[in-house]
Amino acid sequence: MAGRAVKPTWKLCKMCKREELRAKESHELNNSCSNNNRGTIIPLPSAEGEEEPKPAPTSEQSPEDGDYDGRIPMRQKELSAMPERHDLSVLVNTEEIVNVIKDNVAKDKFFGRICADIKAHPDFEWRDDLLLYRPWNAICIPDVLYKRRRVPEIIIDLGHSAIGHMGSKKTVSYIQRWYWWPTMAKEIIEFCQSCGNCQMMKTSSQLPQGLLHTLPIPSRPWGSIGMDFMGPFPQSGGLDYLLVVICRLTSMVHLIPTQTTITAQDAAVLLLREVVRLHGLPDTIVSDRDSKFIATMWQELHRLLGVKLLMSTAFHPQTDGSTERANRTVAQILRSLVDSDQLNWSEKVPATELAINSSVSSSTGFAPFELNYGWMPKLIGYPKVNTSFRGVQVLAEQAAENINRAFDAIIASRVYMRGQANKKRREDDPALEVGSKAYLSTRNLSLPKGRAGKLLPKYIGPFTILSVNRDASTYTLELPEELKKRRVNPVFHGSLLRPHYPNNDLLFPSRDANYYYDFGEDPETEWVVEDILNHKYQGKNIMFLVKWSKGDQTWESLQRCSDLEALDRYLELQGVTEPEELSR
Repeated sequence: MAGRAVKPTWKLCKMCKREELRAKESHELNNSCSNNNRGTIIPLPSAEGEEEPKPAPTSEQSPEDGDYDGRIPMRQKELSAMPERHDLSVLVNTEEIVNVIKDNVAKDKFFGRICADIKAHPDFEWRDDLLLYRPWNAICIPDVLYKRRRVPEIIIDLGHSAIGHMGSKKTVSYIQRWYWWPTMAKEIIEFCQSCGNCQMMKTSSQLPQGLLHTLPIPSRPWGSIGMDFMGPFPQSGGLDYLLVVICRLTSMVHLIPTQTTITAQDAAVLLLREVVRLHGLPDTIVSDRDSKFIATMWQELHRLLGVKLLMSTAFHPQTDGSTERANRTVAQILRSLVDSDQLNWSEKVPATELAINSSVSSSTGFAPFELNYGWMPKLIGYPKVNTSFRGVQVLAEQAAENINRAFDAIIASRVYMRGQANKKRREDDPALEVGSKAYLSTRNLSLPKGRAGKLLPKYIGPFTILSVNRDASTYTLELPEELKKRRVNPVFHGSLLRPHYPNNDLLFPSRDANYYYDFGEDPETEWVVEDILNHKYQGKNIMFLVKWSKGDQTWESLQRCSDLEALDRYLELQGVTEPEELSR
């Protein structure tokens, strides 16, 4: 023993947070630390004359190399870089846990049979009153309670936290370097899957769930219309907003300049004056859940008129693709017509509407004018040609034929669009059903001020599912009062949800698996961003005028708005792709 090298181990002083290498036989820290309340690791005793454990393999080594001991999985650089004796039990009294393990390993149902006849089990050996699993040189952990917690649960909890809540594979690889019990891998997988912190903080690597569900195709022109607001634009004759109304069958649009202060009553008057008087009442209206459309008076007006109001899926504008495409086309044409100061945009709206209605739609193969009236308006001069007069009956038959062909073209377009979109989606998760719980993505929520966006949770919850609409892949959640006060709509598309995996109370009885997010102290703070109205520069910094769903407007920094879908829409309307390209 005189020439044998002393085996080092790690010791940690909780108070001064200093780690020092000391000899295994040493039981005191040096005199520079006056604190005696220190934590130590569970010691792994060495057999007499045993060689030192070999280091973890490098990325160039393989299991066939002589320096590889087979215990540590390959390609685990993060784990290999950690100290050989990292402290898994610094948060508990180590000596008590060691005594609990020593006193109960022979009483354990599984390890008891091994201890009774240790010679018949060559993979196990006794060392300093501890049972070791020889292939991994790991301490055997009995299924026993310590302060009303299972010892395996304590080890899993500490190990999972020590490596920063990594996945189950890395947690298994990390813990098995020191400990082993027969159901270790299974318990670690279940522990990590039901970890509330992981379910809230980690992004999903799966395809978004919820297949594309298109709205029914209208049976007649202007039987179903889409409505949306664009803007804001620079003041032009007291107007700074644009109401876009589109026929979902013929793709004909009406562009109605208005103001950002428009009320539900004003919107109803514009609809009656500019659309209903020309085409009659629609059967259905598709809106994007703008607050103007969900106002009580607006819904009451539709009820009195006998018009059914269909809402797009919450935060899922792909449902009403025709209106979104019309918005992009309007912005593109207006950009090419307005002056550099953009103050004459309202004067260019009639020409923009005429251009859209005269161009051939990619979905129908016809110009909207031709489908609505059976003929094309004259836009440019052309020489007169002697032709025979086409009677009214022939014109009507041709118009009907065009409508039928357009209907067939829309069906083909929808089938193709749905097929392409669903290649990047998956079916609704069967775990999301009425009564179960789900986490809600924070992607479309603007969380409280003063918090770094990169450090915010990816999901919040879990919340109970109250109802399910499989046809639209939408789910109604039981939201807490903090979100109800902020008027967050409880209906969400499946792509924004993640199933909640509950804690196994039999395996982890003392574990608090619920993680609640602090919504902030001010209940009046509005969360949901409705739109971005304007921008300005403060030195080199860009500020955006954000409109909240309660109607408030505040100037917010680019950092706070960078992940909002409203910013993408605003950049598209301004004809740029990056915020830095916005005009001063």
